[in-house]
Amino acid sequence: MIPEWDRNNVLPPIFPGEKGYSEKRSPYKADLLLFVETFATSQKRIEILSGLLDYRSAFHQLNVMKGFQWLDGSFMDNVEITEERPPNDIDVVTFLHIPNNEAQKEFFANHRHLFIPEETKKRFFCRCLSICTWTAINALGCEMDFLLV
Repeated sequence: MIPEWDRNNVLPPIFPGEKGYSEKRSPYKADLLLFVETFATSQKRIEILSGLLDYRSAFHQLNVMKGFQWLDGSFMDNVEITEERPPNDIDVVTFLHIPNNEAQKEFFANHRHLFIPEETKKRFFCRCLSICTWTAINALGCEMDFLLV
């Protein structure tokens, strides 16, 4: 579940009504449908979400099926109220499991357009802050999910 923006127009660090030590805290785990339903509140946000979906699709086309993404930046805040403007992009940190048939160095070299922040922002409205490989993802068996920070 994703909480509503708080009185400061940001996602609260702890889910409303929960104790400070609760597991219902940032980062909030959300599936794709819930994330889109929650944040597709304007044409500009829908455009950014479409770019994020294209960005994720680019990884799927490379057979990257396991990992998760941290999402942050002004997209996660109610900047339409606090700054009287729409968000420009969404900040994305991707943790991924590289397909078995490719070495890490080769994978990054062959798909540089997915790892350069200026490129990802221009093409996908996603400011790629970093890409991290985590071989333990395979052991967890998780699919591409979102964690909202």
